[in-house]
Amino acid sequence: FSDLYGYIYRGDLTIDGVTYHDVPLSKRLGSWNQGSLSMGTKYSTFADAYAHRNDAENQTPDGFFRDSSWDSYWNVYRGLNSAPANTIAGSYQVGPNSYSGFEKSLCLTYDCLTSAAQNARVILVNNSFPNGDATNAQNMIKEMLDALESGNSGVTAYRYTTGNADEALSGGAAGNIFDGILEQLIKLVDNGSYVADEIGSGMFDETPYDFAFVNDASRLSLTVGGESLTATALLGEDLNDASAAWQFSDEENPNQFTLYYYENGTTYEGNSYEECLIWEIHVPVMKDAPVQLTYSVRLTNPQTNPDTFGEQYGKYDADGSEGYSGLYTNNSATLYPKNSYGKSGQPEAFGKPTVSYKAGVSVIDPDPTPGTPLEPVTSTPDSSEPPASGSSSTPSDPGVSSRPAVSDGASEPSDSVSSGSPSSGSVTDPDVPKTGDDSSLVLWVTLAGAALIGIAGMLLIAGRKENEDLSD
Repeated sequence: FSDLYGYIYRGDLTIDGVTYHDVPLSKRLGSWNQGSLSMGTKYSTFADAYAHRNDAENQTPDGFFRDSSWDSYWNVYRGLNSAPANTIAGSYQVGPNSYSGFEKSLCLTYDCLTSAAQNARVILVNNSFPNGDATNAQNMIKEMLDALESGNSGVTAYRYTTGNADEALSGGAAGNIFDGILEQLIKLVDNGSYVADEIGSGMFDETPYDFAFVNDASRLSLTVGGESLTATALLGEDLNDASAAWQFSDEENPNQFTLYYYENGTTYEGNSYEECLIWEIHVPVMKDAPVQLTYSVRLTNPQTNPDTFGEQYGKYDADGSEGYSGLYTNNSATLYPKNSYGKSGQPEAFGKPTVSYKAGVSVIDPDPTPGTPLEPVTSTPDSSEPPASGSSSTPSDPGVSSRPAVSDGASEPSDSVSSGSPSSGSVTDPDVPKTGDDSSLVLWVTLAGAALIGIAGMLLIAGRKENEDLSD
């Protein structure tokens, strides 16, 4: 920071007719023998210093930046047994109320970081000494940082204060700052990452179960930092032999994510999957803007045998944290990350959510406690098809009320799901979907599928695994 504050750079310096190249240069007040932000400023605000940075009167000369190190510089860095005589000390001194090296440095720093923010995310860490030391200069630094943050969405400035320069490195102030920004500095999930999500099926309690993806664009939602992206269906060659595919974008970024659905399974990056979703990531994913995909599946073969009426199948576990077996909404969901350097990271498996239901029983607003018994209701079978799940439970869209996705990215079933009824009778709840032939009864569930990267634990785990590769 002394280089920044003093506008120290390397250039040519002529002494008694001899020109030396690559010499440290800077501006100085006559009363100071070294470049320093404490030597005073011409302007009282950064805005004024920046506005007048190109004025002719502010183009003052530069010279060797520190008389106090004159002899040692020539001896140590130039290998001269005797330093040249300092015959130029007075020629590059600038008088009081001159445009200081600090002001010039501040303006150049602002320009460089503003330019960098157009192409990258810029994170600044600045240590300021107490305002008693060069109060005016310290305030100008704060103004410059404020201007950078307010004028560039890609700039974040972290600031801390220590009593002196030694405390900046020996104390815990800097360490606390870097602990806080570690996950911003590391983009563990970037372009080339993907999630492979195999839809659930298998055996539970000697009974087969089979979930199926609801291939309906209106049932898909992908958000970044809570903001929904627009889904556009892909056709023809863009399908990549998938049964269906969608591209997710907004006005600024045309192609951020692509979702492929393979009804009959596929092989992707050397791994084989049954019915599955492949979710490709084309942009960096940041922790402060978590990404979440929400989709729907249906249970195609719920148990409806009158002999097992009321028998509970499975246990409800919204995020797979309980480790229950059976009735998995997906057999697996795995993130295959690729970091900012294009290096593949360790795959991270999501939990496997499970659902529960009672044979022949419509489930209304399931209790969040896994395994809690649910009260049966009856409905009259007819020829109508079960409706698609929606964002709210209404008479025109009965049966499913999508619960907001949980903050840690877990998959969670809808507020209302239905498995049909084993017997005739009146509908006791208006939100129970009517079903047709008992042989094709379905259980509707809305999932927050593999909600990504907002998961702090996953990032920290991946961060530790990548740590050894981030020494630069």
